[in-house]
Amino acid sequence: MYNLIKGLTLPPANFLVIVIIGYFLRRHRIGTVLIVTGITALYLLSNAVIASHLLKLIESHIEIPGPTAAPPQAIVVLSAGYLHLLPEGGTVTVDAMTLDRLRFAVRLQQKTGLPILVTGGSGKRGKRPPVGRLMADSLRNDFGTTATWVEDESATTGENATFSAKILLPQDIRSIYVVTQAWHLPRSIGAFRAAGFTVWPFAAGYTNTDDSTPGIWMLIPSAKALLNSYYAFHEALGLIWYRVKQSADT
Repeated sequence: MYNLIKGLTLPPANFLVIVIIGYFLRRHRIGTVLIVTGITALYLLSNAVIASHLLKLIESHIEIPGPTAAPPQAIVVLSAGYLHLLPEGGTVTVDAMTLDRLRFAVRLQQKTGLPILVTGGSGKRGKRPPVGRLMADSLRNDFGTTATWVEDESATTGENATFSAKILLPQDIRSIYVVTQAWHLPRSIGAFRAAGFTVWPFAAGYTNTDDSTPGIWMLIPSAKALLNSYYAFHEALGLIWYRVKQSADT
């Protein structure tokens, strides 16, 4: 049920639903309005310029601790997903997004000497190894370093924070770097702060909107742009949900 609700609130499904509703109401003016609105929104979200600016808007909410904040004591790397190595599945490793996060975390460790915690569960009731374990394997095999801690039960960003706190807070580690994509950092910062940490963001890349050459291509929709819009909507709704949940808890 969670995945169904989540899917229907994010593009492209949310605006396809609007178009479908409009179709059934096409005999009325509101039906035409809904169809035009849904199609227009899907076109705009498939536009690279608009999608990139949506992600930049999310990234503008990254918060950095003040000058009196405690310095980081550890590096926490968040998982993304899996990459299947065989057509029939079964054999998996970390996906490209997770690999980017690991690469930036290793670079950060080389500068700071801080220990690394990787966090991510399986999400499929044990049918495949937890992402956290695969991240630890990748650190060892691909980067020649080790994860000091492995959190392998979480399925969401909120659980990444909660379960990481169970490992780090008892060791009096309360100030951390959090490594993930820039557009994922605002929500991650909020989750880890709520779990009791001072959070220093370390982005595994930012969205670039400055290198594009103006041209007719800017009017052409693309699947990549729609995916970026999906990420932007996902993070915006996640931020709203976390804040509502935290307000309710307090």
